[in-house]
Amino acid sequence: MAIKRIAVMTSGGDSPGMNAAIMSIVETAIARGLDILGIKRGYEGLLDEDLVPLSLDKVRGIAFKGGTILGTSRSKRFLKLEWQRYALDIITANDIDALIIIGGDGSLHGAWELSKLGIPTIGLPGTIDNDLSGTDFTIGFDTAVHVARNAIAKIGDIAKTEDTAFVVEVMGRHSGFIALFAGLTSGADFIVFPENPISAEFIGKCLLKRQSALRKTSSSVIVLAEGVSDGFTYAQEIRDVVGNNITINVSVLGYIQRGGVPTAFDSFVATFLGHHAVEMLLQGKKNGMVGIHGLDAIFTPYEDLFSTKSTPPASLIELANLTNMCGCRDI
Repeated sequence: MAIKRIAVMTSGGDSPGMNAAIMSIVETAIARGLDILGIKRGYEGLLDEDLVPLSLDKVRGIAFKGGTILGTSRSKRFLKLEWQRYALDIITANDIDALIIIGGDGSLHGAWELSKLGIPTIGLPGTIDNDLSGTDFTIGFDTAVHVARNAIAKIGDIAKTEDTAFVVEVMGRHSGFIALFAGLTSGADFIVFPENPISAEFIGKCLLKRQSALRKTSSSVIVLAEGVSDGFTYAQEIRDVVGNNITINVSVLGYIQRGGVPTAFDSFVATFLGHHAVEMLLQGKKNGMVGIHGLDAIFTPYEDLFSTKSTPPASLIELANLTNMCGCRDI
């Protein structure tokens, strides 16, 4: 079937760079002679038939803006087969030949369900968590790391000045990529993430060891991935070890990691993937995700995408362990 009209949506949690992906998709589609629609508010907007035509004028300059001009949502209705079939009717009624869905794990599972109903779909990895296999980097990850790194470095200044310890909780769902990259590049003393969890008891003993050494310092920054524990619970577990000897503060970075202008690298990744999503559809590829590996675009079928988990390589985990070992030094 020749593709003449496509539609694009952003779904789930927004991530910096989604607008750059939209712009790239629209530019490539129009350059290839395709009609293109935008679906507002993700799968909820699809079910409400909230569709808008997209043009070069509508997307010009949006690559430098955070968020997504199409909006996004998490749709409970779309989890049910009856609503997925209803979405199929809307897609057919609007002469849409293929969909491009920008989002994370849940959003791309939704794309997979639509593909099972006969709608050609292409997924783009739009999530700060970097937790999708089939790509080296997801759209928004670099920006989230940049925000977290800067915040951790600032908190480190406070920790040194006040001679206190901080637990800094970062996002990432069940993945430790943000904690790992932000911790390694910010000079953190400890990095705790799901793929290499460290007990609060161990860190508490390390803090006491450091305090009793010649330097007599309590200053420490512990970067904690939310997939391990929440910051307040983890901090209390450290307090149970150190007692009143060391002050343990908590900073939860939260949604600031998902907002703001994307970094140049995120804009590049989004632009690169958006372009190749359209090109792959025109080449007959469908029902999978486009990722970036090195400077090549790669296509991963949904079956393969969801059968494997993206985890940090052993070399980075080893580097984090070296950081943690140095964090426990006593001189």
